[in-house]
Amino acid sequence: EENIENVRWFVENYPYELESIDDYLCEELRCDTTKEGYLQLLPGVHDCDGFFIARLKRKTEWNK
Repeated sequence: EENIENVRWFVENYPYELESIDDYLCEELRCDTTKEGYLQLLPGVHDCDGFFIARLKRKTEWNK
């Protein structure tokens, strides 16, 4: 939950939005993405190290 909470904070404070990563994944992993479009792989479930993958897209031009 910490990973997605960081992403949610970021998109609330900067002009970015979550974008689905389904088009960039192999078919076997697409079923594991969430409705928000991110993927979290867990060692006990996916037989690998833990990973969190999210794609963010800038909504507008941003001036510092």
